[in-house]
Amino acid sequence: RQSWVTDPLALDGCFQLAILWTRSQRGAASLPCHIRRYRQYRKAFPSGGVEVALAIEGVRGQLAVADLTLFDAAGVVAVAEGYECALDAGLDRSFARNVAGAS
Repeated sequence: RQSWVTDPLALDGCFQLAILWTRSQRGAASLPCHIRRYRQYRKAFPSGGVEVALAIEGVRGQLAVADLTLFDAAGVVAVAEGYECALDAGLDRSFARNVAGAS
């Protein structure tokens, strides 16, 4: 391939959004574990970028489940259904060490 079919940075942004939510609402960072289904409705991601909507389905113990919708002004670009992430307060310490080590 000469180009990406999907935008890996946009997907990583989805995961980062979930981290912000789990930290804010559950007091713990998270890491992605699973996506039940990914559907992309365009052959390529828009060059102007996308926005993301995070819809939390629920939190069961240390696992949060959500749907992620990526869209632009023209409509839905892609949907990740059943995104699961593991919550772990210890991740904050690991993330902080990585940031401090990068400086």
